[in-house]
Amino acid sequence: MATKNTKNEQPVVETAVQTTAETNTTETKKPKIQLNRYQIISIVCASLLVALALGVGIYFIVKGAKEKDPGYTPPAVVLTADNYNQITNGMTYAEVFEILGSGKRSTNNEVGQLNYTWQDNSGHYIVITFTATAGTGENAGLVPGIVISKAQIGILD
Repeated sequence: MATKNTKNEQPVVETAVQTTAETNTTETKKPKIQLNRYQIISIVCASLLVALALGVGIYFIVKGAKEKDPGYTPPAVVLTADNYNQITNGMTYAEVFEILGSGKRSTNNEVGQLNYTWQDNSGHYIVITFTATAGTGENAGLVPGIVISKAQIGILD
């Protein structure tokens, strides 16, 4: 809109000027990263390899810790009436080991006996009592002698 003054002055022009905060700031947009399918597959494979390596490492750390634990015994293969019936009084621990594998030891020093327990993953138990004999050298302490009794839990004939 223009108006005319009567004196020799320049005409006044009114204009609408809109200033906002948006015009005073500059926005910068980050460029989007475009990956092709081979790069994506490479990233996924690398991630899976790292996860697998961590899993294997943790497995061996836990396995090594269990094997170093003196009270640790892996579960027996399977405890059955057949392998229970093979155990007889007078057998040595080595002979029992050939049938059942490694057992967990619990000692009763007052009566000179050693009890060993075998357990499988099905909840079956075999408990065998050996005479305790004095070991020598690196086997110092009590070592199992011969079987004097046996018991089982959960094994049916």
